[in-house]
Amino acid sequence: MKFSEIEKNIWEEHQEYLDTCVLPYTGLTGDENPMETTKALEDLRDILEWIEIPFKGRVVTYPAVHFSLEGQYLESYFKTICLNLKKQGFKYIILISHRSEIHNLNLQDFGLLLTPSENEEENANLKEEISNKVQALWNNNNDS
Repeated sequence: MKFSEIEKNIWEEHQEYLDTCVLPYTGLTGDENPMETTKALEDLRDILEWIEIPFKGRVVTYPAVHFSLEGQYLESYFKTICLNLKKQGFKYIILISHRSEIHNLNLQDFGLLLTPSENEEENANLKEEISNKVQALWNNNNDS
């Protein structure tokens, strides 16, 4: 469910069940032409559907971070966002992006970093893999 679909009374009554925040990251630099920008947004939208639809009622998708910062600044930026989202009551944070550089960042506060491949063959089983990773995130944290 998108953040904008949640009314105040729903949030207050169901916040404990809406425990997972999805934070999309487009990673645009400003060097992209309009067609490249559109493709990046469409690719991200397609992958988001693989989390939003099957896990509706437990995940809340926040607005995407569209533009990228360099290295250390990006890491600090995401850490701040993650800590603030946790203060709002989210137990799990999923950062999803087609930008592989997020795996080079020290983002242990995020429960899950998902970076689908640009290669369609590699993504053939991605929908099921993402589902398994999200469920494992919840199961592993429930065991502790």
